[in-house]
This record gives sequence, C-alpha cells and structure tokens, in this order.
Amino acid sequence: MTFNDVRFAQRFPQSSHPRGSSFPFDDLFDVIEREFAAKRYVIVSLAAPPHYRNYVIYNRLPNGEFEAVTKGRDPKNISNVKEQVRNMGGTDILA
Repeated sequence: MTFNDVRFAQRFPQSSHPRGSSFPFDDLFDVIEREFAAKRYVIVSLAAPPHYRNYVIYNRLPNGEFEAVTKGRDPKNISNVKEQVRNMGGTDILA
C-alpha cells in the first residue's frame, strides 16, 4: 500500500505467523535490521493493555535492542522493543 509516495507493507500478520514460542523472532528482527540499513523506519504494534499501541522504531542500540516512540495522550519512548515482542510471543510490523 502506498500513500503520497510512502510505501507500507505489513509483515508477520497473526494469520500467517501465530503468536507463541514458535514465532520467527529472528526473522522479524532481521527484517527490522534490513529496513534500518535501507534508512527506513519500522512501525511495530506492542501491547498496551487493554489494547495495542503503534510505535515507530527509530534506533538500534549498541546492546542490540531497538528504541521506539509513540505519540498520543501519553507519549512514550522505550528502549526494549525486542524484549516486549518476545514477551508478547510475536507481533506484526509495517515496514
């Protein structure tokens, strides 16, 4: 899908990548790394009970973790995207 020359592609939807211990975490994180190498940001959906929030991953930290930011009524900056994705058993991304 493309809007104003910005392309969005959903990757790792739950319908084809069930959440749980067999989720392809390494594949997901490899896609994020490739997007960064191409100078693109990645949008990730993370649990924010009772719903989900979309975060923009904008940085890779020296320890291998990713930093992300979200905006809304309660803006947040996080530095543990990988940890949160693993705790959720996987997620989808827009890359």
